[in-house]
Amino acid sequence: MTDPELLLLLDELKEIFGESTPTHYALLDVSHTSVTEQQQFEQYYSVRIIPYEPSDLEHSEVRGFLSEIIAELPRHILFHTMNDGLQTTRRILDADPHYSLVLSTDNKIVIREKYKGSSKEKPLEVSMRFSFDSKKQEDQEAHEALRKLFATGETVTIRNPQLVEFI
Repeated sequence: MTDPELLLLLDELKEIFGESTPTHYALLDVSHTSVTEQQQFEQYYSVRIIPYEPSDLEHSEVRGFLSEIIAELPRHILFHTMNDGLQTTRRILDADPHYSLVLSTDNKIVIREKYKGSSKEKPLEVSMRFSFDSKKQEDQEAHEALRKLFATGETVTIRNPQLVEFI
């Protein structure tokens, strides 16, 4: 919390957001920081200190703390580690003020509105091409699922090889 670049960034955030500055959190070794300094971080920079005192030189408390956080994280996570095509889609959607791309707990790609009503303001245009072999049971089931989607709007899952193109 003494890095001048970080403090400059926090100053800029405070200038931009004023009283609406979101709360930030910092896990901080407080063995060299006074209570007053910790309070000032929250008062001036909206940084709430999560204090700890290291019991060893490796700061093993940090590893334990982060493991606990990871174990409690919601299973919905933003895309970070998908293939290039999905990364490109994510970058496009991140830049779009209306939609974001999310990977669900069951590894499904979900496109979500960034705010309520954004799909009405800017409808999402999607183009798909399918191929079904009427002799294959799997293809017949996928085709029936697609018909059900168009008839009822019920969510369906159609994978390769039936889904040939998705734009």
